[in-house]
Amino acid sequence: MKLGRALALCLALCLATLSLGTARAQAAEVQTTISTDTVFVGETFRVQIALPVTGDSPEPTSPKLSVRGPAEVRGPSIGSSRSITMHNFSFSSQTQVTASYSITATGPGKITIGPGSFQVGSKRVEGEVFEIQVQDGPPRRSTRSRRDPFDDFFRGSPFDLLRDRADRFELPQAPEWLTPEHAPDQIGFLLARVSKKEVVVGETVTLTIYAFGSRGAFQEANPVEPALGDFLSFREIQSSFEEPRYQATIDGQTFQVAKLRQIALVPLRSGKLEIGPMRAVLAGRGYPQKGPIGYPVESAPLHIEVREAPKEGQPPGFFAGDVGRFRMDVELTPTRLTEGEYALLSVQVRGTGNLPTRVQLPEGSGWEWQKPVTRGEPEVQNGELKGTRTIEVGLRVTQPGQLDLGEVTLPYYDPGEKKYKVLRKRLPVLEVAPRETPPPAATPSGSASTNDKKKDPVALGEWTLGPRKAPATSLDPVRIPALTWPIILGSPPLLLLGSGLFWALGGLSRRVGAKRGAAPKPKRAAEKSLSELKRLIAEGQSSETPSALRRAIEAVLFARYDFNGRGLTQSELHQKLVAQGGTEEEATWLSALLARLEASAYGGEALSKSELEEALRRLKAILSGKGGPR
Repeated sequence: MKLGRALALCLALCLATLSLGTARAQAAEVQTTISTDTVFVGETFRVQIALPVTGDSPEPTSPKLSVRGPAEVRGPSIGSSRSITMHNFSFSSQTQVTASYSITATGPGKITIGPGSFQVGSKRVEGEVFEIQVQDGPPRRSTRSRRDPFDDFFRGSPFDLLRDRADRFELPQAPEWLTPEHAPDQIGFLLARVSKKEVVVGETVTLTIYAFGSRGAFQEANPVEPALGDFLSFREIQSSFEEPRYQATIDGQTFQVAKLRQIALVPLRSGKLEIGPMRAVLAGRGYPQKGPIGYPVESAPLHIEVREAPKEGQPPGFFAGDVGRFRMDVELTPTRLTEGEYALLSVQVRGTGNLPTRVQLPEGSGWEWQKPVTRGEPEVQNGELKGTRTIEVGLRVTQPGQLDLGEVTLPYYDPGEKKYKVLRKRLPVLEVAPRETPPPAATPSGSASTNDKKKDPVALGEWTLGPRKAPATSLDPVRIPALTWPIILGSPPLLLLGSGLFWALGGLSRRVGAKRGAAPKPKRAAEKSLSELKRLIAEGQSSETPSALRRAIEAVLFARYDFNGRGLTQSELHQKLVAQGGTEEEATWLSALLARLEASAYGGEALSKSELEEALRRLKAILSGKGGPR
């Protein structure tokens, strides 16, 4: 027994080392984007380096780009953006810092670009190295229209200023709906517009931000994205460098107009939600330098009224946030199985809007659904959020015969028609054969005693592929490979050392636990989770309390009933809780509480302080043993 536990300890240490290596390998990398792979002498091209970081990682700083060869480098212009995404029913935030450079080829040859790098905490993260071939010859004419974003504030001549003015008057006129009645600033300003001001939770809103400048050509620099903490965000336009320019006349002045950003937003909760201001610098020769490189501008914050989807006519199973127009296709394979085997259900949801992350699966006896996995994210196309999402769910059959599964349904709210709709797809009938029972193994004499069965690997279930070999006799030579000797000779000391350390630490923990009168580990973990929940309720930490409540529920379930409830539907949780010794009243209350938590996470009404205190009291009662088996 001691030797086995020591081996288990060594195995755990090896797995921990492998996990650490895997985690390090998954670190974010610098992404490098180059506008061309071939350039002529005198032409200018752009290079962007970006580093996305997730969660609580430090924000990237101090961007650097190594450039070697016949080139002149200007920049960087630095911007940052933050987005919230949802995958497999969990939210994650991502911050991306982008540095843009303008590079002009000064002679023929090869330009080596990279690595680009950022400082993240105490480490410097680097990207890849690229090569650009510079061909001898005059610059191509088409590059004149693709203006260098740094020309206007790094270099130029008086003739360029005349050309800029000429270009300004040749620009197409901006549409009337885009032109404000009065300019909030006579030099430059940002204007933010939203496609809708009143929506329901989950309904897509398009945010577009325009820059207006009255002193000629400009480029954006040092952009700071708007705060979008109450929304999922999907960006279609990340910068204005490639966007067409227009002109507009406001208060007798001619302004040049450029679209800076276009973002599809999905509100996560109801209420009056704020879209924060965007900040940037208009950089150009005609713009006064209030900062290091140009004229700072800022858009006004916007507010959107978000309400919950109407209760009237709401179909059963509607999930808050499933708003848009969708189509659904399903495929279940295979349809002929043996009891205990698995089939795979693949559901594809296509359309416009906030693509659903779940569907309603039929329930019944004879099958069990596994935890679903989602793939695919929507994209913004011409200001609309659209795409395809695939939901895959495993199905395990538990009884033979014909299984009529019923239908998969997807209820959603159509904001265009302002009514609910339900998509339905019927699943095929499964043909399930009974599980085959292997025949009992026979001995040469036709029967086997208990002692014979203990010696017979077939009776013990030790099946091997191919014919069984005759047992080795004492006359058979035993050959041990040379590389095996160091392992054989070195293993006993290591195992003895590991075993002694394991039992020494175990004895110490047992003595300390005995002195303190410590409770079993699952119960201690549940008590700790309940204490944390109590603290957050007292402090009124509304943003952290739902997560703490869910952790407390899982810890109490594990301490009392040996399962934490993850991956179970409400009906499965109810059935398992009762089967493990919980009361019907407890199971109903816990299922309702989890459903309430899930709805509040996607825009429903948050739990009140009195509801949280009641949940804390009842969880303590369950843990104390008033309704459980322990």
